[in-house]
Amino acid sequence: MSKTEPGDDLFRLAVESAPNAMVMVDREGRIVLANAQTEKLFGYPREELLGQNIEKLVPERFRAKHPGQRRHFFAQPQTRSMGGGRDLFGLRKDGSEVPVEIGLNPIQTKDGPFVLAAIVDITERKRAEEKFRLAVESAPNAMLMVDDRGRIVLANAQAERLFGFSREELLGQSIEMLVPSRFRGGHPGHRAEFHAAPGTRPMGAGRDLFAVRKDGSEVPVEIGLNPIKTDEGSFVLAAVVDLTAFKRMQAEVVRTQNLAALGEMAATVAHEVKNPLAAISGPLQILADDLKPDDPRKGLMKEILGQVRRLDGTVRSLLTFAKPTTPKKQPIPLRDFLDRMARLAGEHHLSRGIRFMQEGPADLTISADPALLEQVFWNLYLNAAEAMKGAGEVRVSSRVSEDGAELTVTDTGGGIAPELLGRLFRPFVTTKTSGTGLGLALCRKIVEAHQGSISVASEPGRGTTVTLRFPKS
Repeated sequence: MSKTEPGDDLFRLAVESAPNAMVMVDREGRIVLANAQTEKLFGYPREELLGQNIEKLVPERFRAKHPGQRRHFFAQPQTRSMGGGRDLFGLRKDGSEVPVEIGLNPIQTKDGPFVLAAIVDITERKRAEEKFRLAVESAPNAMLMVDDRGRIVLANAQAERLFGFSREELLGQSIEMLVPSRFRGGHPGHRAEFHAAPGTRPMGAGRDLFAVRKDGSEVPVEIGLNPIKTDEGSFVLAAVVDLTAFKRMQAEVVRTQNLAALGEMAATVAHEVKNPLAAISGPLQILADDLKPDDPRKGLMKEILGQVRRLDGTVRSLLTFAKPTTPKKQPIPLRDFLDRMARLAGEHHLSRGIRFMQEGPADLTISADPALLEQVFWNLYLNAAEAMKGAGEVRVSSRVSEDGAELTVTDTGGGIAPELLGRLFRPFVTTKTSGTGLGLALCRKIVEAHQGSISVASEPGRGTTVTLRFPKS
């Protein structure tokens, strides 16, 4: 225990200068010292506090138990926080309550034992926590927060809906309860690897992922992981997206290649998903803007908003792909067009460190729809930039061919596996860890609508070349 005298001038000065409310209480619970921050926090002048029982500052619903808790502390005095996992509140003079955090420090003097309580107003922290809780709760997909031992500490309504468990059945349980039994043995190792090198990333890159529901059925999922560091330890926020409808649509489109069917399904998705997403994203952005830059929840809000935008982007891609393509052709001078596209692509964050080059006749012109041709090159440039991970070169070569004009887009990235080359232009086929797999399928659709053709050549480690052929004007 610290040894000092409550009347000591230096001690009083230290207490008075403290940034938080400080109250000293004797064994009988009487307040013998209070500082200016205490007056400010509780609304009492200190003359109204000194000599009064500390229960004066305790809300009535907790008041009956408080003397017993005091006696227990004086029986075993030691520096510790008060409340141990419970929400604590102080009672102001005007009858309002304030959420607080309290640290207790025993002090021994010649007049007997006292306790010095440091009281922190955590109103702002509670407000930020509530905003974060609301943001997680209103997320369009299942959200789970897991501690470093793999226990679920937070789950939203969408998680209850997806997995069939109530929130009470999830909280405190191991995350492995949601992993199919055939993958369960290896999952703790994957968790340990993530905690050893944490970073925001998709889970299971390149693998089909499944979760198991309460009824034992499995659901295909996509999972984004976001690490969180707090005073209470390390956590992971997992955003879990149900891919059941997407997989069903994918199978149907691959089976039939029926764009009319895809258009009908895309319109259904737009109705069921796009409008609710728009209603959610606005309030989420307001909540995110309210958080301070150094608030650890800022990254979580960014992750949630990213998931919302990604789902919205998927719907937009489906609608664009399903829409009939009728080019409105006009003469396009390729040199000027490619210069402008290179400038636009170079401004994208994926293209930092990428050089965009072009070669070919200065006067070559093709007949095409400018807006549709922009979509093609935007997809090709950004695919190339992503494959090169911020360092390399994209070279566009154009020439007059026997049938019209030929353009090649070549990157210096890692190349594409041979088994994927024959399927790259099919809907929902992608080389990325995330994405809809519609970008190159849309490129082919647009080029073929111009009576042209598109092909790809690539070797792992030696880059990729996409060749576009357009007929004579």
